[in-house]
Amino acid sequence: MNLDKLLKTKDDLIAGAQGVGRSTTLFLHWSAGHYSQFFDDYHFMIDYDGSIYVSTEDFATVLAHTWHNNTGNVSASFCGLYGATSNKLGNEAITDEAIESMAQVHCRFLHRDGLYGKF
Repeated sequence: MNLDKLLKTKDDLIAGAQGVGRSTTLFLHWSAGHYSQFFDDYHFMIDYDGSIYVSTEDFATVLAHTWHNNTGNVSASFCGLYGATSNKLGNEAITDEAIESMAQVHCRFLHRDGLYGKF
């Protein structure tokens, strides 16, 4: 994935958000799936080892990550938490490496590259 190419689509993302009367937001999710199980419902997926899977070459691509809040928003999800309950994170809990990568996604794409807080 060429991240510079992806960032060139940010104006379309911002325009999509403004078109529905909101600012661009990063939604953080957990998949409730297995480690290394990737879904194209999210722009980014973070695996247990911190590796980042990018599902699109266009930020403005509307993906099915958040009910009625997809247009103009970016989504990132942790892989894992299969079988998690409110009392136990299951056998595939979020790792320190995954948390670090999620923080990097947030900082790089939303703060440094101007997709967040520009409205």
